[in-house]
Amino acid sequence: MVDAEHRVAAFTFSQPSRFNRLFQLLTQFLLWLDRSPAHFWSFVAIASLLLLASALAAFFHPASARRWNHPLVFVALLFVTIFAFRWPLIFDNRELNNPDESQMLAGAIALQHDPVFWRSVDGNTTGPLDQWPLAMLGALGVRLDYTNARLLALALAASTLAFTWLALRVRFDDGLARVLTLPPAALQIVTPFWDFVQYSSEHVPVTLLAAATWLVLAELYPKIRHDRPWRWLLAGVLLGAVPFAKLQGAPAGLWLAVALVFLLFDLPRPLRTRLRSAGFLVAGALVVPVAIFLLVLWHGLWSEFWSAYIVNNYAYGQRFAGGWSDYTRGFLALVRNATGFELYFFPMLGALLVALPWRVHRWSHAESRVNLISLGLLAIAAWSVAAPGRTYTHYLQFITAPLALATGALVGAIPQIFRAHSHPALRHAAAPALLLLFLGVTLWPQSKFCTYMEYPPIGHYTQTHGRLLRSPEATLLATFSRPEEPIAAWGWTPRFFVEAQRRHAPREAHSALQLFEAPVRDFYRERYLADFQRTQPPWFLDTTGPGGFAFDDRSKHGHETFPELAALIARDYRLVAESGSARLYGRATATP
Repeated sequence: MVDAEHRVAAFTFSQPSRFNRLFQLLTQFLLWLDRSPAHFWSFVAIASLLLLASALAAFFHPASARRWNHPLVFVALLFVTIFAFRWPLIFDNRELNNPDESQMLAGAIALQHDPVFWRSVDGNTTGPLDQWPLAMLGALGVRLDYTNARLLALALAASTLAFTWLALRVRFDDGLARVLTLPPAALQIVTPFWDFVQYSSEHVPVTLLAAATWLVLAELYPKIRHDRPWRWLLAGVLLGAVPFAKLQGAPAGLWLAVALVFLLFDLPRPLRTRLRSAGFLVAGALVVPVAIFLLVLWHGLWSEFWSAYIVNNYAYGQRFAGGWSDYTRGFLALVRNATGFELYFFPMLGALLVALPWRVHRWSHAESRVNLISLGLLAIAAWSVAAPGRTYTHYLQFITAPLALATGALVGAIPQIFRAHSHPALRHAAAPALLLLFLGVTLWPQSKFCTYMEYPPIGHYTQTHGRLLRSPEATLLATFSRPEEPIAAWGWTPRFFVEAQRRHAPREAHSALQLFEAPVRDFYRERYLADFQRTQPPWFLDTTGPGGFAFDDRSKHGHETFPELAALIARDYRLVAESGSARLYGRATATP
């Protein structure tokens, strides 16, 4: 159901903006693409061929990169080609199968009214740096809906690819680095899996880790040795920020801190230079934690931060206690459950295992650092994905860039063996042949993505124009409540807040942790009641009826099963309306 308030293209600013004219032109272009499959695939083919040409031209004709094929052209083509494939899902402006995206959007809407994280919003396993970027978009006048969140996800995914390419360019020339970046680029471009397309809790930490990896490698393996303290400082800031996006990324960030050891024992550099660089890295790593801790202490939220973000997240990650065989089986199950991901993972892993024996006994001192950091980063990221023992496929985003870096660092070094060979054929032809073979092995399987794309059919965008669609429950919420009024919810349907563009009153946009049988349930129930009494929401929405996500049996999950909450609702609220899975209650003193 669509109402008049939302008869606007999804990416239009919520307030008048000089960019609206540009977006109107983009709308017309998307409508043209949506007219027929031929239009869609022609755009895809042109963008993909230009990206491939940019990479191969830089490899075979390096001089082209100084003319038409500038590195910025390659980065721009990464963005454009990902957009060419993803735009139907991006502009299908509704929740996909994972409510996490809705939860973060609902949190960002709440942060518009109170930007203090852990006071107005608790992201559970996600930290403030996952939701503040969305909130910043809202502060700029961008409507917080699924399309704009997925455009941000696209920008972060493309940025991760760009940082991976820059990390490989530390070790190799620009053309070879571009070629080695094509396999992970193909995954991001043609993946049909919604869990990688929607905005997820992994996008920010993965981008932070990719950028920090590039900066660290650029200083540990400089082609022209000269000290850049700002790189160490920025790398430290990025690494210190990772845990406050998602704690699951912290082990990878800690592994990258091994660069500090390499730096301190880098004997060719003067001791004073080494100590100064190490100081910049450590100082940078303290910037974000100190800022967050000061914010938490200033607002008296230390107990909330420690209990909800540290203790409960640690317990969440420790629920799975198994051996290495269990971790391996769980990890491989995740790889197979993510639609098409195995078409990227297994060829890349195979290439890595083939290349490793070729290079392991030929590593130079500097090359060993790059390889050890990249291989260690891959192992730590894989462990972080498997350790929680959960079937959440979006975790796999943590290993995409490390696998590309580790495989690229090993495969890219093999041509150097042949370039030093005395035989002309091996010196000139073997290296290109091997790299083309690598592309064939890693890219050809991913071409199968296109045969089972899960995108909406052509013509879907023409029907909706990317409008934010409202369910009957969200329409009910928007009809009775005003935009400035906070709303308390019971159940697991944060999408209603996004569809209705309303904010939640307690710190969470759902009550899953108040409903699941777990040791932390009492903590979250007590806090829910405290938030309820503190905010005095005019409206209460129970979404545990038939059709509700995860909780659809009111006799087992309704707010009546929480005696203290049931007494509060019975005393101060009355049932106003009911639609679908939702029952809307209004505060007795605030409703007619």
